[in-house]
Amino acid sequence: MSSTTTNPLFKEVKEYDTKQLITFLQGKNLNLHENVFSTLLQQEVVGLDFLQWTIEKLRSEPYNFPDRSATRLVTLVNYLNSQKFCTARELYQLILPFPKVYELSTSNTTLSATRKVPNLSLLRWDTFLNDALIASSSIDNVAHKFYTPDIFQPTVRSKSSTIARFLQVMSEINNQRLKELPRPERWGKRYQCYMISGEPDAICFRANDKQKLEDIKDTEVVAIIEIKLEQLMVKIIGGAEIAEGGQVRLTDESEDMIKLYETAVHAPGYAKDIHPEYEEIMKIICQTFGYMVVNKLRYGMITTYARTWFLRRDDPQNPKNTNDLYVSPMIPINRQHTDNQASFLECMYYFENISGNNPTINSSELPLKTDYKDDQDLHTSDHSDHSDYSDQPSDNYEDDEYKPTKCQKTIKPIKTKISQNTQKLAQTSLNTQDAKKDNIEKFNRQSNDELLLNMKNYDYELFHFGETLGFGRSGKVIKARLFKKSGALKMVDLYKDNVKLEEMLNEIKIYDVILKIIQGIYIPKLLKFGVLHEAFIFMMTSFAGESFASKRDITEVEKQSAISSLLAIHALGVKHGDIRLENIMVNRNSLTGHSHVWWIDFAWSKLTDNAEVLKMELNKLKRLLR
Repeated sequence: MSSTTTNPLFKEVKEYDTKQLITFLQGKNLNLHENVFSTLLQQEVVGLDFLQWTIEKLRSEPYNFPDRSATRLVTLVNYLNSQKFCTARELYQLILPFPKVYELSTSNTTLSATRKVPNLSLLRWDTFLNDALIASSSIDNVAHKFYTPDIFQPTVRSKSSTIARFLQVMSEINNQRLKELPRPERWGKRYQCYMISGEPDAICFRANDKQKLEDIKDTEVVAIIEIKLEQLMVKIIGGAEIAEGGQVRLTDESEDMIKLYETAVHAPGYAKDIHPEYEEIMKIICQTFGYMVVNKLRYGMITTYARTWFLRRDDPQNPKNTNDLYVSPMIPINRQHTDNQASFLECMYYFENISGNNPTINSSELPLKTDYKDDQDLHTSDHSDHSDYSDQPSDNYEDDEYKPTKCQKTIKPIKTKISQNTQKLAQTSLNTQDAKKDNIEKFNRQSNDELLLNMKNYDYELFHFGETLGFGRSGKVIKARLFKKSGALKMVDLYKDNVKLEEMLNEIKIYDVILKIIQGIYIPKLLKFGVLHEAFIFMMTSFAGESFASKRDITEVEKQSAISSLLAIHALGVKHGDIRLENIMVNRNSLTGHSHVWWIDFAWSKLTDNAEVLKMELNKLKRLLR
């Protein structure tokens, strides 16, 4: 293991075998008795054992060293052990080597490439390096209270290993200091903070004390990081190369993320076909900026481990302008401290200080958006809300026989309080063969790419977000309000997980095309869907109550309602695809005693006219409800 530290002696002794340890002690002028060395051989003492010696241990069996020899040895041990502790300045001036990486043959294609670029300006954070250098002079250089970690050259082969290595460095170095702050902080993964929105690769978060720092519900986000593979970034942006043996090297080629982004934004379509790096840099910027926006954060980072760019949203001269993104110069991880420049870790120190002092942007300070019509866009369902009535079974089906609703049969509404609009919808022959056929053709005719391209974009400031309702396949489900509509909102990254993106697009199409007529009756209403700040796909549905999984007192009427609702879904040619109690919701009216049952989560739903397939799904539900 190669090491570059200010305390090499301690690390060398720790690795000694018995013979090396004896040679080392013989080279010291300690005047030790000869039986000391024979005892070392006999007991097979190695460097790690030696560093744990105490005066009590050396005076007892199996050593029984004379007092003078024991005292001299323990004095040396204490001196060596003191070298493993360093000051904060020494810690942040450690030199970190470039990682060893390996070429990849992967490609990244997403539907999101067809989206327009948001109105986002990239500006230069020109003062960052000088401010980081000034801040480095204030780092404590007196108290030796931080453990000096082993420094080695990591090898990264994938996105996950890059994230792991970066967080390992943060854990062994930066987190030591951050945990000692009045409001302790640490770097970690996104799931370590309950309040995080989206799926950033890593976050800095804090709590009121160290104990709460370990409780995900007591933490708040300070900054986010997007971690990209250096193997891919060298193909997108200049300034580095991967040499023989996987060594990362900086080159004389100009590295300018801002210039590349501006070129990509204004490039004609044919140029983007020739330069795939244009689409990639736009996605990286939009994704990271989106995480900062939805978490109301001022600060973020983009890093490959080898190279890092620090980001800031606010403009000190115009604090209400939060759609400008300031980008620092690229900071290589092996950047050393000199009289004229801060090291990489000192840049991290400065970033940690400013992000911790003022991490969030209060949306109430931002200007109101006035260029959106209230609810009158195409991306909403126009059914009235039916949340005040309960369902009841329309037929009694036996377990051993599958009896799907006939194509000619009208979907029956529930028989309690029903609005006139609901009765009209239910009494209309909307489930005819022709209507069903038309909906299926419309569903198949519209590609996910086309749906995504035509989605309306909504600025984050238009939303009001409330408490977390639960977790689904796409992540958190939260209470939200957009204009005058309130409901349950879930979202997926536009640029990260193509599987989840496809699933949500599928669910939106199932809701909006195939199951539109039973919204508010057997499934929640689809209130809104679209793109959130050009970084996420979202869909918002009416509230549906609590899941069967959270209830122990599900009634037979509610179970039969779940069966009837699934049959109504089947009647429209849809296989739900994810039959679980978590996907059956019940809304109970404590005043009337009525219940309403809904089905949710159609991410895995598929169109089918195979009666056997639908029968199997129905029987699965009946077994689940027994």
